Amino acid sequence: MEFEGIWVKIVGSVLTVVAVGLSWVARKLLNKIVEKLKLSETEKDLVELIAAGCSKAQDDFIRMTKAASSDGKLSKEEIQEAQDMVKEYVLKEAKGNVKDLALTYTKDRFGSWIKRIVSKKK
Repeated sequence: MEFEGIWVKIVGSVLTVVAVGLSWVARKLLNKIVEKLKLSETEKDLVELIAAGCSKAQDDFIRMTKAASSDGKLSKEEIQEAQDMVKEYVLKEAKGNVKDLALTYTKDRFGSWIKRIVSKKK
């Protein structure tokens, strides 16, 4: 029984390290996008919120939906639902100038940023 308890602790520690590593990589990728596009601070903050929304949608919806799918892919409707979740997250979390900017973004503009962020994470 002691072995099982140790194993659980080791796996938990490894998963924490992996999560921190993935977070660091995502941050680096976002910084490269921001540098390449020469975004303002407000735009940079909005892109970071969109990336956080993508991660949340990935955790809350996409993984389970892909697992339940026979081909392991999302349908167009499911992709749209995930994008809507990202937009809702951004509008809920954004404050001040970032929220003002987010409110000016169209559905297509959000979709464009989401695609850029997702493609960089792959």
